[in-house]
Amino acid sequence: MKNTIFYSSVVLAILFALLLTSCERVIEIDLSSVTPKLVVEATINDSGEPARVKLTKTIDFNKPNNFPTVTDATIRLADDKGNETVLQHKGEGVYESSEIKGTQGTTYTLNILAEGKNYTAVSKMPKLVSFDSTWLGTQSFFGTTSKVPNVNFRDPQMLGNYYRFRVQINQKRLGNVFVLTDNISNGQMVSRGLNLGNDDDSKIVKNDTVRVEMQCIDDGAYLYFFSLSQLDSGPNQSATPANPVSNIKGSEVLGYFSAYTTQSRQVIAD
Repeated sequence: MKNTIFYSSVVLAILFALLLTSCERVIEIDLSSVTPKLVVEATINDSGEPARVKLTKTIDFNKPNNFPTVTDATIRLADDKGNETVLQHKGEGVYESSEIKGTQGTTYTLNILAEGKNYTAVSKMPKLVSFDSTWLGTQSFFGTTSKVPNVNFRDPQMLGNYYRFRVQINQKRLGNVFVLTDNISNGQMVSRGLNLGNDDDSKIVKNDTVRVEMQCIDDGAYLYFFSLSQLDSGPNQSATPANPVSNIKGSEVLGYFSAYTTQSRQVIAD
């Protein structure tokens, strides 16, 4: 009886293993060749700088990061006051226009005709929230202490404010993505450290000039940069195989359009 139970158990185990083997399928994912997509980086701000759009195309996953540019597009920018302008190509896929100025509370509509396809995006420039100050603190990570820029500002009482921060060390802009929302800090004084990571380019040493830019952005731009920050991005913030959530409408398109206010503060490391 014991032998019968033992042999039955062995047979069942073998049958179960064969069943699992028969259910296995080899799924091959081809990352070497993908349909190129348009990548849009479009901005207008309140600093007096020209409205700017850069158009590039995606490349295959295993190729060097040499992204082809789109140089023959027609790009129009309009505001909610009835003004409209055509951006001019300045070279290397960059289009600019100074005809429409960035102003707080204004809604902008971007239209792009590129390679026979149309793309549209809308972004509203928020009201400016005062960037009070920046200072350098310290943090410890696995026994290593490093300097970290901190930002201080007061969030307005009205809910629905979104922020993006960019950091430069000695005029070299870092690729880190920092965004905040006031979901849990509405109407409060905000003091937040910006963790730059542990690579050599992000290290702050004595006499370094650290400059922090604070952007007030709308919800569409926030969603793009927040989703970008959640991805395992490389040095160029490329997002493969997943992509950040774009606020641009159109077929096979990536990127963002952001109308934002901008302020900068700087500090010298001691």
